[in-house]
Amino acid sequence: MPERALIVIPTYNEAANLPSLAPQVLAQDARLELLVVDDNSPDGTGRVADELAARERRVHVLHRDGKLGLGTAYITGFRWALERGYDYVFEMDADFSHDPSDLARLLAAVREGGADVALGSRYVDGGGVSDWGLPRRLVSRGGSLYASAVLGLRLRDLTGGYKCFRADVLRAIGLDSVRSKGYAFQVELTYRAARRGFTVVEVPITFRDRRLGRSKMSWRIAGEAMVLVPRLRRHYTLYSESDHSQEMTMAGTMRDVTDANFQAEVLEAEGPVLVDFWAPWCGPCRVVAPVLEEIAGERPDLTIVKLNVDDNIETASKYSVLAIPTMILFKNGEVAHTIRGAYPKKRLEAELQPVLA
Repeated sequence: MPERALIVIPTYNEAANLPSLAPQVLAQDARLELLVVDDNSPDGTGRVADELAARERRVHVLHRDGKLGLGTAYITGFRWALERGYDYVFEMDADFSHDPSDLARLLAAVREGGADVALGSRYVDGGGVSDWGLPRRLVSRGGSLYASAVLGLRLRDLTGGYKCFRADVLRAIGLDSVRSKGYAFQVELTYRAARRGFTVVEVPITFRDRRLGRSKMSWRIAGEAMVLVPRLRRHYTLYSESDHSQEMTMAGTMRDVTDANFQAEVLEAEGPVLVDFWAPWCGPCRVVAPVLEEIAGERPDLTIVKLNVDDNIETASKYSVLAIPTMILFKNGEVAHTIRGAYPKKRLEAELQPVLA
């Protein structure tokens, strides 16, 4: 059976780019097919993708109900590819920041060069970026250096999103337990592949700013990566092979809040809400949890909830939770007080009383 390669392209408001991008991608190699994973784009990208698929059998489309995150879009596409027996799977942006002419070199690095994963790299000899200002260059380059140093990987571009995987890599790295949802997803997938012993190589590319539309990069997205990267190194087994049910029982019985319901449960609550930011692997969090439950039982005027930072990185990043345990008291939808660290009951009560009075 002939080898097949699938390019997974997540989209959100890319209607202006997709009609030009798709034919250029498919023209690179007859083995290439394209899967658009659209998050119900308001600009009609999903409809545009359906029209392309109706005219071209190598274009496929998956529609999702809303904007669910870059990482989950790729995982959805990866699963689709594995179920249908593709041999190679790509990640690629929809905005022409990734040059379609580089697809052949990425595929060759894996298909003929002996690599298991090929990263399109801006920071090796022959690579680069164009049309970027100094702040964005510093964030991107600094983020890659930071991730490489923390994770101990000799790779220069861990944050890029132009990649080619052997399908066997995606089967082996535990897609079901990937936690990151935004751009930290790129770091996590490469780290998992390296930890599994797969060969990762960097292929030089030139990254160009998008032709049309607005960039989706933000300081919050960069913050997500800053929060997640240290946890990847220290707690890799948590993300892949540990018993989550046992870990979860250590967090007590306080009600959970998530990225999805944080607005309703915390910011729109009638009374004050104390949020305990925790994680299953955090020893001090296990010490704090029963103390908070005791306080909750004695303070009917205070609601105490918990938020797992590993599963809800967006909220943790938004409120600059870079270490745990961290407890943040919200009143009328605003941060009223922050407590960082594990303390005995009297100290916590002393911290909370002036704000709740």
